[in-house]
Amino acid sequence: MNLLPAAASLQQLPAEQDADLQQQEKRLARFGSVTFGAFGLVVLAAICMFAYLIITKMILSGTKPIPGILALLVIVFGSLSLAYVYWKETLNEKRKKLESAPNRVESSNVKPNLLTDTYFEPAHSVVEDPTELLHTRHDTNKL
Repeated sequence: MNLLPAAASLQQLPAEQDADLQQQEKRLARFGSVTFGAFGLVVLAAICMFAYLIITKMILSGTKPIPGILALLVIVFGSLSLAYVYWKETLNEKRKKLESAPNRVESSNVKPNLLTDTYFEPAHSVVEDPTELLHTRHDTNKL
């Protein structure tokens, strides 16, 4: 799926519409962050409730301690796995934004003729006169 034509059409919007669109995108991103954060808190509360029920009804009562411990471990490590996946995806999105941001700046500042034709002067040789001796000072005064 090639998104370059769509991106080019978005860049051709008038400045007022472009600013309005960017403002709406920021509002939508903020709304999504708040909503997803609230959902995360509800899920965290549900996980804590299930863990509390497992601990009190199965482990501490002594009726089924081994299945209770296993269920508790499944809940804890399942939650940690979901947190890992969310964190990894968040970092990937941030990395993509950082990688795409310089490209936009470079594409807007592209000039057709970046280099001018000038006289080419070769670099001086690094190995020129390598056998020339260095002069050292000989002190004849010894203590």
